[in-house]
Amino acid sequence: MLPASLAGRVFEAKTGGTINFSPNATVALVHPNVYLFSASKGALPNLKQTMCSGATQSYDACVQILDFKHLAHRIFHRGVVDELGGARMSHLFRTFESAEVIYDALVRNRNSGRAPAASPFRKDIFFANQQEIRVVFSPFQPIPLPHFWFACPARTIFSKRFFAQRRTQ
Repeated sequence: MLPASLAGRVFEAKTGGTINFSPNATVALVHPNVYLFSASKGALPNLKQTMCSGATQSYDACVQILDFKHLAHRIFHRGVVDELGGARMSHLFRTFESAEVIYDALVRNRNSGRAPAASPFRKDIFFANQQEIRVVFSPFQPIPLPHFWFACPARTIFSKRFFAQRRTQ
């Protein structure tokens, strides 16, 4: 059985058929275009080490999100995108889903078994220290931006500030 992202697009597979790949073949599964909002969860000292001091692209601030699912709901229903003329997130996106990221070995060879299904909630085991939780927004139609900033009414019930460092140039 082919994953939905390959079915009818690249080749046809029927029950009892065989597809032979060369030993070094790579198959990339395409997932529909979605937009992600990510946060990390876990103990603050570990996250600071992973995301700030020990990272090649470090972060310089941290807030605690007290209710991530409530924040995801608020972003979807009240958020706006300035780069798109203040369009409401709920008018740009069909749905949103929030869940923790699952970390797994995504690259497989024929000896290590079947690769997991493509998912915006799955990342390679290499990134497991990030301990992400994500909101995935599925657009009604393609959006002409690879990324964007959104604005959402701020409420103190959603977060509290842990630290912010001044970046030196």
